[in-house]
Amino acid sequence: RGYSSEGWWTTNGIGIRGHVGAHHRMLSTYLNAVARAGFDFEEFAEPASSLVPVYLIARCRRRTPS
Repeated sequence: RGYSSEGWWTTNGIGIRGHVGAHHRMLSTYLNAVARAGFDFEEFAEPASSLVPVYLIARCRRRTPS
């Protein structure tokens, strides 16, 4: 269904995802949730673990009330 289609999916029996499934969310969904929870992003890193980054590290700081 494409990257922008969030929700539950499986590979119909192929590999681990075919047996347990996964809930796909876009990166922007996660980042916006963190920002709405009152955090400011300070720095990002994508450690080299394969040809394509498989995870993102974000350093955040909770906003102090004004």
